[in-house]
Amino acid sequence: KVFFEDIKLFTDSIDTYKNLFFVFAESESVGNDSESFDDPAYVSRKKGRTYQIENISSEVEVQKLFKMIKSRYEKYYEISLDAYVDEILEAINNDPQVKTNSNYRNYTQVIMRILDQYRNRPSKTHKIKKPSPNVTVPQNDNDEENTNESVGLTDKWKSATSISKKTLLCDALEYILSRSDEKIIIRSKKRGFYQTQNQGDKIEYHIISTDNPSSSDFIKRYNQALRTQEESDVAKSIILYPYKQGTNDEFKYENVIFYDIDKVPSVLEQIYSNTENIEDVFSCLMALETRC
Repeated sequence: KVFFEDIKLFTDSIDTYKNLFFVFAESESVGNDSESFDDPAYVSRKKGRTYQIENISSEVEVQKLFKMIKSRYEKYYEISLDAYVDEILEAINNDPQVKTNSNYRNYTQVIMRILDQYRNRPSKTHKIKKPSPNVTVPQNDNDEENTNESVGLTDKWKSATSISKKTLLCDALEYILSRSDEKIIIRSKKRGFYQTQNQGDKIEYHIISTDNPSSSDFIKRYNQALRTQEESDVAKSIILYPYKQGTNDEFKYENVIFYDIDKVPSVLEQIYSNTENIEDVFSCLMALETRC
């Protein structure tokens, strides 16, 4: 009863917030009228807000659900993912989570997760490169350059808070992992923490973003990661920490990447442009290392 009262309160208040949406997947059990008994007022409020999924195994139904979530997602993040629709739908339909159990809840979770992976992809808008005056350039089908690829990421990174920067790095890590044999078993974007598994070995990732990197802060976080590693029976912990000249130059710890905040956007651009399978996630992340 309390649950439905909370949902009713939230739906009453949602219009007071700007650019907010939530996805609430609810099963309709045959002959179950407990919802109406618990809170009939909620039933009246959800009319017009609810989409009834008739058969989630139908490709048409999956596309309808995807389009509904995508339209709200794009409005919230003020982006357009139209250029990636075919890729995203293919990724959704091939995701192991829905292949194992193709129910509406799994499809909803997979759609949201894959949209997160594509959120910070550079635009696919291309522009023909203009030759310089009096220079003859042979025609070439590949003579194009993506003039907008790094602009979005660079601007977004420069204006981001430390929390937003951590989110951008988490999104990039998730994209790398999606192209690798490592499977995410624990995910906490808020904490910047991921635990993966590959052929029985567990690996942990700690993504740290702070406006005031220091030796004491790094040592504290490094020791915390080691404790987590010991408690979780993990093979290794990989730590990403912002580089600050003169602060962490002396640290030579294994599996620690001191990332250069100025080169992050260009590295993320390279990461998202790679569509091949990634054999070594750590080596891929090492592109962020300031000393590389």
